Amino acid sequence: MCPDMVAIRPMVADDAPAFARCMQRVYGDTYKPFVYEPDEVQKLLAGRRLRSVVAVTPDGEIVAHQGVMREHRASRIAEVTMGIVDPAHRGGGLFKRLKEVAFAQARREGLLGLYGEAVTIHDHSQKANIAMGARETGVMLGYIPAKRTFTDFGGAGDSAGAQRQAAVLFYIRLNPEPSRTVHVPLAHWAMVERIYRHAGLDRRIAMARVGALAGLPVHADIRLKVLPDFGAAMIRVASSGLDLVEVVRTRLREAVLRRAEAVFLDLPLADPATQMMAGRLEALGFAFAGVFPESDEGDLLRLQYRGDLPGSSTPEPGRIRMATDFGRTLLAYALAEDPVCARLPDAVAGGQVPRPVFSWSASIRFDASALVRSPSKDSPASSLSVFR
Repeated sequence: MCPDMVAIRPMVADDAPAFARCMQRVYGDTYKPFVYEPDEVQKLLAGRRLRSVVAVTPDGEIVAHQGVMREHRASRIAEVTMGIVDPAHRGGGLFKRLKEVAFAQARREGLLGLYGEAVTIHDHSQKANIAMGARETGVMLGYIPAKRTFTDFGGAGDSAGAQRQAAVLFYIRLNPEPSRTVHVPLAHWAMVERIYRHAGLDRRIAMARVGALAGLPVHADIRLKVLPDFGAAMIRVASSGLDLVEVVRTRLREAVLRRAEAVFLDLPLADPATQMMAGRLEALGFAFAGVFPESDEGDLLRLQYRGDLPGSSTPEPGRIRMATDFGRTLLAYALAEDPVCARLPDAVAGGQVPRPVFSWSASIRFDASALVRSPSKDSPASSLSVFR
């Protein structure tokens, strides 16, 4: 059918059954269960957590969908999710048109930005998001379940295969966000600086003051959320405490007992304790995944754990498709940091994904009270402030 013969409009409650059928045609029954339950979709629409744009044929069938979903109704960012096009309607620019409408609507509503995870078994979703202004901020190894299947761009069935697959974490700026001071672990300073510059975010990277941990409370507040549909778990540090490492260790054990095959840890970058304690957390087996900008708690450093989990396996870089050079740099960094890959660095790289080499893009001088970085003459003046 010609793309001009479909109507692009906001999704309404009565569209939920047709939306479920479209998801079935694209993903079979392997996507998140709620998408196949019209009542659940209608609740999300009624609560205004989900705002969707659909492409509808004259007979009322949905052939494409792009969702934007907030974690909470008051959230200032939202997830780009459930972007699909029926196999019979691909290749006519429909996906891009839906994204344009959905993102414009989110901008008018005052959202600061959008985030999402794009699959890496192909790079079509990555390219569609990048064309709309998305910038890669991380690579989550083992995020996509091995059971996830979809109809590929040749019309045949495809899947992640026998092992979990990586996903690209990306962020899209919609409206001006506040300037923030962040405390990045020294081991990842250069990479995080590059991510912020790439994303165009105004950030001041600061050194934690000596004695910053002395003022911490005894107990940390750390939340565990298991995602059964993904076979994964998210650990989020709500507030740091002197027992942070031990509580994270406990939450990690809980995730394993609840059959998580991949575990991700989010640390608040506004907290100096993140800079000072990240190394001890990595000693537990966590490794760098990326940066999650503008969450409800500010920017987050995302770490990932695959270690000895039941579903963890050595990634196959030849099966990971990255759409840009910067994406390939992020992938190389994640692979180099990952403990599973580190045991077999040459075998994992396979000559296809070279290890990244970083150099400072600015001069560094020592000040009695802090470290101060002077921006290089070719650095964007608004993208990253000096740190002190």
